[in-house]
Amino acid sequence: YITTNSWQKNPTVPTVLDDDGFVVHPKGLMHRVHPKNKPSTKVLALDLDNTLIRRGKDSSAKGGMPDNKEDFELYNDSVKGILADHAARGYQLVVFSNQGAIKTAMGGITSYIVRGVCDNVGKALGEDLTLNFMLATADPKAKGDEYRKPKTGMWDKFIELINDGQEPDLAECMYVGDAAGRPQDLVTSGINDGDRKFAEGVGIAFKTPEEIFGAPGAGKMENQDLGNAFFELANAYVVKTDDEKKHFRA
Repeated sequence: YITTNSWQKNPTVPTVLDDDGFVVHPKGLMHRVHPKNKPSTKVLALDLDNTLIRRGKDSSAKGGMPDNKEDFELYNDSVKGILADHAARGYQLVVFSNQGAIKTAMGGITSYIVRGVCDNVGKALGEDLTLNFMLATADPKAKGDEYRKPKTGMWDKFIELINDGQEPDLAECMYVGDAAGRPQDLVTSGINDGDRKFAEGVGIAFKTPEEIFGAPGAGKMENQDLGNAFFELANAYVVKTDDEKKHFRA
């Protein structure tokens, strides 16, 4: 391991960033392993923005880059309990997030804010909840990057760096993300179904945040099963038609 300032000269060497536990390795990928992490064959994989968290109510950033490391709130009041339930059932909890605004400035202000948000998310969920992070940092326009979703390089590196080489049982794994190909989904570099495609590429089940946590800011509904059925129908319809005028809209 080397210091942040030496990273550019040694891109193949793991680099610890400051004192927050994040490590750059390999180039274009940043990760942090929770001290209480235990490898598992079951994985609950999560997108970060607009899935696990959303921007704060007073944020000027809205869906984009946070203003500061406190500029977020949990997606809704159900998040903590649902993650704790999965953890109790032996699931490994891992965030897989594209953070291309960092680019190569691993020690820069954007990196500092993003890592700070991740650190504060962990604190908001509670220190006993084991949450690990995988962040793809390359510029969205960079060619040859293998880690940005929907490419599956982050998943492969998760197995190596966080799951101690243990292969997950794909039938027991799930990815939750907001980029499902729906009209309302945030478009990143022209791709608004990157989360769905990431899950398909890995070979695991895909769910939207609404299906797992309920509505943003609200929590799971009493008639959540009915709501889930609607979301599945809407998602299937969106995938099968190219006519934007026929899309379901939230």
